[in-house]
Amino acid sequence: MSRCCGIALALAFASAALLPSETRSPHWPAVRAEYLRGHPRCDVCGKNQDLNVHHVIPFHKDAALELDQSNLITLCRHDHFLVGHGRSWRAWNPKVRQDEATIRAILDRIRREREE
Repeated sequence: MSRCCGIALALAFASAALLPSETRSPHWPAVRAEYLRGHPRCDVCGKNQDLNVHHVIPFHKDAALELDQSNLITLCRHDHFLVGHGRSWRAWNPKVRQDEATIRAILDRIRREREE
């Protein structure tokens, strides 16, 4: 094996070790579907397509909150990546609710100004 491939392989194994366990509750699909019925739009941009249910506190950080609806927020795929994870799927944004409210207020202001 070449040195380059060996380094790449070592990095891949090291990265895998950093990933959290992703064993979800068997109740998650039902909780997710119920949440989306009650919150059918992205909380940031208002889109109603390509929606994800994001955990404010990730379930790998606090498994007790995985099914708690007060720990969930609806985000479109784009805003899930940008606002929910700060442009890295390996990261999470502990201020996602504050950031969502700030961005939504800015977008609302822009929409109102365009209507005038």
